[in-house]
Amino acid sequence: MRRVLIPLFSLLLLAAACGGDGGAFSSTTTTEAPTTSEAPTTTEAPTSTGAPTTTEMPTTTEAPTTTGGGAINSPEELIDFIAGEVAGGDGPYDDESARCFAEGVVDDVGYDRLVDLGATTANADPEEVFAGMTDAEVGIVADVALGCLDMHALFVQQFTSQGLPQAAAVCIADGVAGAPFVHEMVVAGLLGQPFDPMTDPEASALILGLVTQCMSG
Repeated sequence: MRRVLIPLFSLLLLAAACGGDGGAFSSTTTTEAPTTSEAPTTTEAPTSTGAPTTTEMPTTTEAPTTTGGGAINSPEELIDFIAGEVAGGDGPYDDESARCFAEGVVDDVGYDRLVDLGATTANADPEEVFAGMTDAEVGIVADVALGCLDMHALFVQQFTSQGLPQAAAVCIADGVAGAPFVHEMVVAGLLGQPFDPMTDPEASALILGLVTQCMSG
């Protein structure tokens, strides 16, 4: 299960963190109709920007590399490896939460099952591992992630990296971190599937309300 957390949690940008007008989670943009005072020229083909877009969950198209050069041979080795991957890099996760996630995945999915899925082989592809899981198993991994890892800190980090002010990022993260659709987004990301929370009426209402509240304060 190589390099699993970075591509997985990149999906949690939650649609567009900044719209063209400065608002977060902007799902559509509008353009003004051209005036008729001047005849339009044909030097440049008009583009359409009004159609809503769906957020494409990042996928791991390249086989990740190993740091040790060989297969993993025990549950402890797999836990250590996953924990190291989660706690490393630029993510906001400490060693304790990273190990919580790693132990939860190995314990709840099962080491033997992960072996069958190819998670312990050299250069294992996380996308292939998750694609081989049942819906219940993918849900288990999502549950473990949401139970062990600080989603609020992740949201704040991702929102500010997209240009939101710190106060607005914290405000939106406060309202989003425990929302039911976050679990669906994690599942979609594990499977490399697109997910647009703006197509869900409840999620859309929550997001737009948070944007209005947090960006105006």
